[in-house]
Amino acid sequence: MYTIYKDLFNVSDDVLNNIKSYTADGGPIFNNIDNDKKRIQYDVSGKLKREIETILQEYVDSLGYGGVVNDVVILKSLPFCKRQQTHCDYDKKILDNLNVEDYPYGMIVALDDNTRFIVYPDKNTKKYLRLNRGDILIFRGDLLHAGSEYYVQNIRLHAYIDVPKYKRLPNMTYYANEE
Repeated sequence: MYTIYKDLFNVSDDVLNNIKSYTADGGPIFNNIDNDKKRIQYDVSGKLKREIETILQEYVDSLGYGGVVNDVVILKSLPFCKRQQTHCDYDKKILDNLNVEDYPYGMIVALDDNTRFIVYPDKNTKKYLRLNRGDILIFRGDLLHAGSEYYVQNIRLHAYIDVPKYKRLPNMTYYANEE
């Protein structure tokens, strides 16, 4: 349901600095019911968006994932950001009607060491994943997950790998029942 590709995202320091200093069009996104507004999402546009999406699409193609990289955003967690509520990025009711090989995927690209992500490979298992700068996590659209809490600032990319058989609604998140 997920794979971590170690040290795959190798970009120049200039590109990395452009990503990390990008602050246009940012705003807080959810992290839990009592949103602390310390998880900020920046919509990327222009030359930087094209450059990032081209790099990520090359990785996706070379790794054998069918689909198109879309809606790359920069996620910044400020110190003492709470963890996200458990969710999926895609509607499981729709995914249940697709063959698994037609599923879309999500991806996280670590720009800092100690990027953490929580996944639920099955109903009874919670796993904490740790990514370092350059690591890419690709996860199937039906994987329950949550962004972790952070005690220091952390910056990473999030993107979707969309497929023709699933029309994703922008900015939709499908919450799980919390245990």
